[in-house]
Amino acid sequence: MKIYPISNFDKGIPVGFSPDGGNVRMTSDTSEALIFEGTGSGTIYLTNPGVDSSIESTASFVIPAGASFIEFNYKSDLPFYVGLQSNLSSLVSSAPYYLTGVYPSDHWQKFYLKLSDYVAEYPGSSYNFYIKVSLPADSMPGRLLIDNVQLVSF
Repeated sequence: MKIYPISNFDKGIPVGFSPDGGNVRMTSDTSEALIFEGTGSGTIYLTNPGVDSSIESTASFVIPAGASFIEFNYKSDLPFYVGLQSNLSSLVSSAPYYLTGVYPSDHWQKFYLKLSDYVAEYPGSSYNFYIKVSLPADSMPGRLLIDNVQLVSF
């Protein structure tokens, strides 16, 4: 098994992610009650109905042949989506493709996103990981917490 860290948020800033659209950016939370482990977690807090956030990994990564997954821990009041972008070269990239939605959880959960089907259909020289969350018009404010984002391959 090989592990490629994307972000663990322990530096006090949302290390490893940048905005890709939407109204709200990811920040780092250092409140002990909102951390899975370590000294921080990534957080997106949405307060106004109709707002959203889309973030991407700042560093592209290679997905090796064989079984590979994006693994992360999350706790969320809102459903959210995760996906990938295939980079064909340094100048050409596909659009982000959201592969699945993730249900809210009031306690920390581990999630695995299988990558092999996407990689077979959208081969690239490297990839970026995406997260998107929005606050529906009839919803109360909500928060997505995420920690220990990494590529795991076998």
